[in-house]
Amino acid sequence: MTGQQFEQLIAIAQRKNRVDQTSTWSQGAKTYFDELYSELEEVREEWLAGQTEYLEEELGDVLWDYLNLLLCLDQEQTHNPSCFAELYLSP
Repeated sequence: MTGQQFEQLIAIAQRKNRVDQTSTWSQGAKTYFDELYSELEEVREEWLAGQTEYLEEELGDVLWDYLNLLLCLDQEQTHNPSCFAELYLSP
């Protein structure tokens, strides 16, 4: 993934985050902590079963949930903002 593609992914996650704010299913960071944990379990299961053909998809889900978690934490201001400066400011 190039830097430009990563920036595009962040932009998509930001748009989705705005939609989530008007949705009843999302509970902010808690939702994405739970989803991230679930996806990591799926990655582990696929890896242990030797089903590496599914790892790319599952790892993509981990990345997606991680980005959404960062956005939620940023909004909820439950961290030091400088923790995420690299994500948003990297060239």
